[in-house]
Amino acid sequence: MKTTLKNQKGTLILASFVMLLFFMAACGGGGQQKAQKERLNEVKESTSQQLQKLKMDIDERIEYIDEQIENASGELEEQLKEVREELKKQKDILEKEMEEVRAASIETWDQVLSSVTKHYQEVRGKTNEVSKKVREMLDD
Repeated sequence: MKTTLKNQKGTLILASFVMLLFFMAACGGGGQQKAQKERLNEVKESTSQQLQKLKMDIDERIEYIDEQIENASGELEEQLKEVREELKKQKDILEKEMEEVRAASIETWDQVLSSVTKHYQEVRGKTNEVSKKVREMLDD
């Protein structure tokens, strides 16, 4: 599982970096503006897809927690609701990053990519922490 998560992080970073290299290679003279925009759109699409995959993973985890909440009561139920809220916060962060990617321009792309990479890693880490916490709660 850890290897897969590392691969997913690496995939986002690598895919974005490769697409950025293609993008930068196309940044020749002024007549290349259309090609630059097309390449930027390709990079943005690839990055958005990676963010969407993580968002779907979080949705699945929230769905699982919702199922567990139905069968829980008392303190366990409250703890599960708390971790569900944490996952929802992480999902909100991803949605904000997806908006930033969509709105990025050629001039802002480096800054957006840096932010996305940072938040992707943070959200992935927090999501894994929450899932571990849920497993521990359910094992008790």
